[in-house]
Parts: sequence; C-alpha cells; structure tokens
Amino acid sequence: MTIEKLIQFVSNNFEILVWFNATWVACLVIIWVLVKIQVVSNYKPRTLIPGVMLFLVTVGQIAMIFLSGYIYWLNYQHKSAETFGQRLTPTTNWVKEDLVIYFISDKSLLSINANGANKREIFQAPDKIREYHFSPDGRFLVIVTERELHLFHRDSRQSVLIDSIPASDPALQLNGVIGRVSWSPDSGKFCYEVAKWSKVSSHTQFNIYDLKSKEKHPLHKLAQKIPSLYWDMAGENLYFFKSESMDTSRYPYPHKIKICKIPLATFEVEIVAEILTKEMDIARLDVEARGIKLFWEGAKFSFNRSGPRDYDWVSDTGSRLGIDADDFLYYIKNRWWRKRLFRVPRVPFPGEFKRYQFEGGILSVGHLRWLPGSRYVIMGHSTHGILILEPGTGRIGRLTNTPGYTFGWYQPIQ
Repeated sequence: MTIEKLIQFVSNNFEILVWFNATWVACLVIIWVLVKIQVVSNYKPRTLIPGVMLFLVTVGQIAMIFLSGYIYWLNYQHKSAETFGQRLTPTTNWVKEDLVIYFISDKSLLSINANGANKREIFQAPDKIREYHFSPDGRFLVIVTERELHLFHRDSRQSVLIDSIPASDPALQLNGVIGRVSWSPDSGKFCYEVAKWSKVSSHTQFNIYDLKSKEKHPLHKLAQKIPSLYWDMAGENLYFFKSESMDTSRYPYPHKIKICKIPLATFEVEIVAEILTKEMDIARLDVEARGIKLFWEGAKFSFNRSGPRDYDWVSDTGSRLGIDADDFLYYIKNRWWRKRLFRVPRVPFPGEFKRYQFEGGILSVGHLRWLPGSRYVIMGHSTHGILILEPGTGRIGRLTNTPGYTFGWYQPIQ
C-alpha cells in the first residue's frame, strides 16, 4: 500500500479512526491512574518509569484527539467552506502569476493573462479545435482541428494549412483524424499522423513537415501501427517502440520491446536494440543506457483534452487536489491532512430531461490543471466560464466568462 492510498484511507474513514483513538485514550488514562495508585501505595521508584511513559503517551494521545477534532470540524462542520458562490470573486486581479494561458473555446484558440488582462483570440478555425502544440523555441503553433492541421506563426499571426481530411462520406462511413504531433528539438520539423478508416478498410500515415523547405515527406515504409514517434536530440532520427509478448516457458520475461530507428536520410526502419522486460512500457533509463538520447521534453509543449480520468490531481511539488464522494473539492498540501474547500455544485447532464437526473446530474467544474509553480489551479465551469483557484487560501475567482478547456502555456526548456 503506497503512502497516497494510506492517506486516502485515513481521510475516508476519519470518523471511525477518531472513535478508535478516543477509546484508546480512555484505556490509557485508566491504566495510568491505576499505575499512579500503585506508585503512591508502595513507594517503589522503579514504578515511576512505566508511569511516566504512560503519562507521556496519554498526553500525546490527548493532543492527537484535539487535533483530530479540529480537523474534523474544519472538514465536516465548518459551514463557511461549503459555499461555492460566496467564495467566487468577479476577477482574478489578485493572482500573482506572470503567465499567458491558452485555451480552446469550440472553434477558437484564445489567450489571456492569469490575472485576467490581455484577452485575445489567437486563431479561428472552420471546425472544432482538438489540440495545439508549441514549437520548442516558442515561435510556432501547430493547431489541430477535427479535420485540418494548421501551422501558426506567433509573431506574424499568419497561419498555413498543412494537411486536411476530406469530409466524411455517409455511404462509405469514411472518417479520419489527425494527431500525434511531435516537434523536433530545433523547431525545424514536426511529424504527425493521419488516420483514415471506413466500414471496409483503414489506413494510417505518418508525415514529416520541414519548415525550411515547406515540404511534406510521408513515411511510406512505416506500415505497422505504432503508438508514437520520438525525435532524438540531434533531430536527425525518429524512434518508436514495439512490444511483443513472449512465451514465459522459454523466456524469463513476458515482454520484448524493440527500439526502432528511422533515419531521415533514408526513411528505412532499423531495429537498434531489443529488451526483455516485465512491463509492456520501456523506461527512459533503459533507452539512455544504450546511448540513445531522445527529446523527452517535447511532451510539455503539447496540450490536448486527454488527462486524468479520476478526480485526483497532483502538482509538481506533490500537493494534491481532488473531489471526494460528497462532491467536496479538497486540498492536501504536504501529503497530509486533507482540507475541504467547498462543495462543487452539480448541473443537469446536457441533452437529458431534468426529471431523469436521479443522481443529481454532473459536476459543474472540469478540466482542472495546476499552473506552473503549483500555487494556482485553473478549471472550467459550466456557467461561470474559466476560474482560477488558490488552494492554500481557498480563494477562487473568474478569469473570463468565455467557456473554455484544454488549458496550456509555453515555457522554454531550462
């Protein structure tokens, strides 16, 4: 059992543990009184040692019971922390964070400062925007919509259509999606995947776009389906990992992972290493131990709607934010002592009649994400737009009335 699961268990069974602690304190007090009576009647100095030890343990337990009572009052009886509307401020001018936040609102990509200033529209697409990816040098943005991929220059604010998928054919049930964008470390190239399928066939194609030559190079020889492509630090090769299941009666480990390389000079797939492992995923140390330096930091420049599916978010410093079974937003600063901030309201599920909302609908907040520095949290609200929360103080304010999701920002590699 990990420490996180232990803390979660203590928080969820708080009342039972309080009663157990109180019973234990009562037993220790009775034993201490009996020992003290024995010491007074027999005048034996050696009996003072267990008496003093029991006294110290009892005092410690009493202190713990008072502390537990305070935490119980703070988390379960403190009514002022349960009202969401009373804590909401109309602006976020109190936020001390110099950060430009990007977010998607249907067909628009917008940006705004964390304190609510300088809101502007970055890009307007013909269909819904799915994700966006900063180049490592911060000069460009790759914006992916439902059917198009655009290259956006942040300084000139000009965009170029790089690739697109034809409209779906209802007769053939033809569909497609563009994704898995990955920038090279020098920001001179990026690769992406175009997947198309119908009721009779499917096709997946990886392409590399060169910003200098403005040419698109398809990887025709990459026939097998792969999860993702990774650039090396020199920007001259692409790597991917392929996992195979092994016969455990003949091999010591159940999985074999092949490290494959694609040189940009030849576009030929080469197997450079094979690793037997217990897990289906390969560790970063296993790759670097073989002299392969990959651009792992490229993932920090990509922002899409994927993320944790449960209501539990951990910051870079280890602070935790979550929503418990009673719909309370709680905060754990240093992995101890969960503090309830407020109850999250519920709203009817979109598209359903209210009379069918037997479970109270869905939570009104979502897309929570810690800002860099782990002091503030940004989230979307169904009616209030975008909010910023400071978990340490419980202060929450409205960043903008515009509904949004997929929050991101550009931070250069240190």
